[in-house]
Amino acid sequence: MKAFIKVLLRVCVYSALACLLFLFLALCALVCFEQTVPRALLDRVLAGVSTADYLVRADAATFRFSRGLRIRNLRILDKGRQYGPKTGPAVTVMSASQVDVELDLRRLPWSRATILRGVTLVDFRYPRLPMGYYIPDSIEFPGQPDFREVDVPLKLDLPELRPFRVRLVHPEILGIAAPLVEVPFVEVMGDGLRVREASLRWPDTDETMTVTGNVTLDLRDQLLHGVVGGQARQHNMRPLLVALDITNSYQFIDAFTKVEKPVDVTCTFDVNLRNNDLRILLDLHPQGGRHHGVPLKRVDGKVDIRVFVRDTYQNARVTVGPLVGALADGSAVEGTLVYENTNDVATVFFDVGTRAPLRDVLAIADVMNDGTLDGLAVTNGVPAVTLNGRLAVDPAQAARNDLHGTLAFAQGSLFGIPLREASAAFHVDGTTVTFTNAVARGPQGGRVAGGGVIAVPESRRDLATFGIDLTGESLVLADLAQVFGVDHGERRGFVSGHVTLSGPLETNAVARLTGAGHLVCRDGHLAQMKLFAGLTDYLAKHVPGISEIVNLSEGALDFTLRDGVFSATNVVVSGRLLSVRAEGTYDLVKDRLDFRARVALTKNDSLLGKLATPITWPFSNLAQVLLDFGIHGSLDDPTWTYSRNPLGLLPVGKER
Repeated sequence: MKAFIKVLLRVCVYSALACLLFLFLALCALVCFEQTVPRALLDRVLAGVSTADYLVRADAATFRFSRGLRIRNLRILDKGRQYGPKTGPAVTVMSASQVDVELDLRRLPWSRATILRGVTLVDFRYPRLPMGYYIPDSIEFPGQPDFREVDVPLKLDLPELRPFRVRLVHPEILGIAAPLVEVPFVEVMGDGLRVREASLRWPDTDETMTVTGNVTLDLRDQLLHGVVGGQARQHNMRPLLVALDITNSYQFIDAFTKVEKPVDVTCTFDVNLRNNDLRILLDLHPQGGRHHGVPLKRVDGKVDIRVFVRDTYQNARVTVGPLVGALADGSAVEGTLVYENTNDVATVFFDVGTRAPLRDVLAIADVMNDGTLDGLAVTNGVPAVTLNGRLAVDPAQAARNDLHGTLAFAQGSLFGIPLREASAAFHVDGTTVTFTNAVARGPQGGRVAGGGVIAVPESRRDLATFGIDLTGESLVLADLAQVFGVDHGERRGFVSGHVTLSGPLETNAVARLTGAGHLVCRDGHLAQMKLFAGLTDYLAKHVPGISEIVNLSEGALDFTLRDGVFSATNVVVSGRLLSVRAEGTYDLVKDRLDFRARVALTKNDSLLGKLATPITWPFSNLAQVLLDFGIHGSLDDPTWTYSRNPLGLLPVGKER
């Protein structure tokens, strides 16, 4: 009996040792070797985490005690049921070629919230937001009904997990790619999660840039909020805007070129998970580079990007500003620009004050920089410009333009007329630019005031027209003569009057000019102008010494201009001895004069006056008449023909 008991005990001991050895070997195999998760179990788990709108799929999963769970080719697919009946395959919205879940199973008996240590995702891809954010078109979603606002809250049953770490290897999230993203702190709560101290590094050709940030998912308020900051280049950020389909922001981003240094940037973003409203706020500080070709020294400002949809109403707004920019030439631009796209109608809103070259201001804003305002030029210093209102981005929608502003500059020109100390208010209404309250001084003095208009029908530069209405006081004759290419002798005299002028802006459009006006000249040496050379030469030839005392100093005329032909009436030019009354035309295109002039004595104490008076005193209308003239030829080389000599004192003939 004792022997049997000994044998039995020995068998039990050996059996126990064998069991322990088996369990030890099994545990070693579990710890040291990778075990494949059965397909049926994997499918059951994936089905449990899928929802009515989203499918979760994976190719395989393995488990190792020392490492945790590894999932291969994980995918989350959007069924697209926001648009009604399913008509096509589900779209992949998130994927990873490999997911490693690091577990600490030693703590399992005590707390399930502490067993997760970290997650590593390799080749993580999140190319776009859920389909409810985007408006379908006939190509991407054929046969789908018209878009309507999606108002579906995001519902997730999240476990309580204490902080763990996350690593993303070669991720691409909404177009932004990076070699590595490290998140040392991720906390999961029942109503959301928090991500802190996330770090992204962009290696570039010359240096490595770093961006860090924090993100919070609040399921109770249905809000995704994040703040990130660091350095980036233009090409790093643009794919994000493409992925978000914020097309009206491309032009602003792409307009920056040759930015050599990384840009200091802070980004705050908010996403409403219920209706997909989106806001991205960028605080940017680029240095150097160009914007629409304009050299920049530095820009400090904000870019506020908002997208929201209400029923069939979609609005995407990009607010640039408040912004302070320093151009390479030292001038400055301050203010706010708003690029807004509402149901495919794009508009730019202005609230800008600047002291920068006008051409540069229009180029930066990318509006009216097609030559429309080439008639206005600033030749010295920079103008002071204010802008407030809106302009359509698409020329076909220019009827929506409504922009008010002011312009002031120290020295420049309007349609070739030199001006200084100029200022004006303007209004862009549709394709028409109207200038009002315009005031300026001539290069050498005098004052001009009035207004003008530039019209560009159908936004076609070749059809553009202009009109001006100006009143001048004491403008220097030499300045005006220089503008019109007229010889003005000793450059003396002052001109006042009122002028209206209109016509096309196209090249060689003189033949279509139209206008009218009244001009007065005083204190001039008009007799020394080439226009009166024929008269003075003739008098000098036939009345020795008279040319020395002929002084035509005062003048006045009324004129009209039609189709490039200048018609003058009531022309009166007078001096101490003679007065000239004339009327006629001047063809600006052909440079051809056709005038009739009558010369009379204005003083009786002259030799001619004394000779003429006794003979003609009974005829009061003729007493003052000396000669009649025909004036022909060009403005630079006029020909004077003397057609009548009522006194018979001087020979009738032709002089140049």
